[in-house]
Amino acid sequence: MWKFMGFPRADGSVGIRNHIMIIGGGPVAANAAYRAARMVAGTTLVVTRLEYVSEAEDLYDILRHPNVAGYVVIVEDPINDRVEDTPWKDLAIELERNGKPHSLVVHKGSTEVASLEAVEELISIVMDQSEARRQLTRLTKLSLCFCCFSSQVLADNLHALIRDLLAENGTILWLHGEGDAPTDLPKGLGRYLRGQGGAGKELRLSPGLRLMNRPPSIKALVQSLMTAGVQMVLRPKKDGSGLLHPLIPSVEIHPGEYENGVQGERKELLKDGAGLLVLNTILATASGRVTREEASGGMVVF
Repeated sequence: MWKFMGFPRADGSVGIRNHIMIIGGGPVAANAAYRAARMVAGTTLVVTRLEYVSEAEDLYDILRHPNVAGYVVIVEDPINDRVEDTPWKDLAIELERNGKPHSLVVHKGSTEVASLEAVEELISIVMDQSEARRQLTRLTKLSLCFCCFSSQVLADNLHALIRDLLAENGTILWLHGEGDAPTDLPKGLGRYLRGQGGAGKELRLSPGLRLMNRPPSIKALVQSLMTAGVQMVLRPKKDGSGLLHPLIPSVEIHPGEYENGVQGERKELLKDGAGLLVLNTILATASGRVTREEASGGMVVF
């Protein structure tokens, strides 16, 4: 059975990264969060206004994501210095419910003081998480997203890998283009989902497979992936520079590297070069191999 080295979470999920977040709520708090992030290596900055319910839900999706290990949130000065008396009340409740190491810092007018307090809390969480060790985990704990694979040969030859993951109760999000019909769904996987019904029959989707139209913007796409708990994205090289999101590794699949010598549908894909290369790419990235986008760093803004 395929396995990778991941970080187990208290809720039963498994992360493939151990990100520590520093979150600034509002323009003043964001400035303090930016300073704190620069002073503590290995942290990821999140900037949000949190003026609307949708923004709060977006933030909660980030905090719940398996690739996040802990976080510090800086909020702007509430009434009477009591978070319980402000719109941040729901956030404070969510932080406690989440169960991950965290701290809430109140910005009381001095950006320097707030940033230094945040740094102290960040260092504490980073030190605590430095003792976290990856553990051998079944690959079915990994939630994968396959973006539109314009190379039909590659898509067809991935169906065995996807089918086997689904058979083990894995979770896969297949992201296709606009319209109701996922025309780029691997033919072999389509036949597998339809059983013996043949073309024209409705797909009997596995509980672990979701088909999703490509959202209208990168921001909408990223938030959809965060909400779904996707931990890794696989995409063809021609789809651009990737998601450029620091929490979700984006892995390029180069059709030319996998299709060489592969013709038509292969039932024993994992015993051939194509499936084995894709599988090894997934396992290596899930176990900690840094992608190109991750090496460039980044922050989350919404």
